[in-house]
Amino acid sequence: MNKTRHTSCRTTAFTLIELLVVISIIALLISILLPALSSARSAARDMACLSNQRQVGVSIFAYAQNNQSYVVSFRMTGTGGDWYWFNILSDNGYLKAPSASTASAFYCPQGILKYNNTWYNDPTSQRSEAAAQYFYRTSAKSGETHWTNYAINAVESTSNTWWDSSRKYADYFPSIQRDVSGNDAARALPIDLFTQASKVTLMYDGLVCNNLDATRFSLRHSQKNACNFLFADGHAVAVNSNEMPGDSTNLYGSNEWNNAGNRFAFRYTTFNK
Repeated sequence: MNKTRHTSCRTTAFTLIELLVVISIIALLISILLPALSSARSAARDMACLSNQRQVGVSIFAYAQNNQSYVVSFRMTGTGGDWYWFNILSDNGYLKAPSASTASAFYCPQGILKYNNTWYNDPTSQRSEAAAQYFYRTSAKSGETHWTNYAINAVESTSNTWWDSSRKYADYFPSIQRDVSGNDAARALPIDLFTQASKVTLMYDGLVCNNLDATRFSLRHSQKNACNFLFADGHAVAVNSNEMPGDSTNLYGSNEWNNAGNRFAFRYTTFNK
């Protein structure tokens, strides 16, 4: 007589309480790790911005080497059309500027991917969205549309003379607007003659250009407490808000950009003399 041996299989399952405990542990780990991951991503974007600014700086210096040491003009107007500094660098092959919504070295990853269609108005504050948005222009030379959310240290003015007629804009800003139709032959001072290059701002996180308004700086790093700057000696650094001109700072005066306790003179009075 054959005896059949029956093997019983016992299936072990999680109880509801055990599942809830596991889910609670996972949720707790996520709540602990997410802020750290977010902070790490933000720090990586901060560093990427500094790297981008240095790349743009290299292109500006390369342009200067081929153009009698002059910094690229903020804007060139007159016969033949209208070019902005990023159009000029891109069209001449120094650094390719992006079309809308395409990342490149001209794009700060902490900026806002939205066109500021009121860029000619000053933002309400350095922490506003408007200061972090991008600006674009179609090149009169190539017909390509380029954009950036960095600002160059210049004033949008067709006048050569400083506001009190004592000096020229080129005495205060490394880049200027030029009319190339023949009505205006002004140029900024060659970059190799800057006597305070490590403290002269070339470019920074901001909206279009300086335009003598401190709200055009963009505090978009370190939880909106820092702004990245590129200086005329090629170094780029994050500057804390307490070391910068405030929203209401008068930028027309002679010393407001270099107050006591401020390590950076964002615009030296006659920095090139």
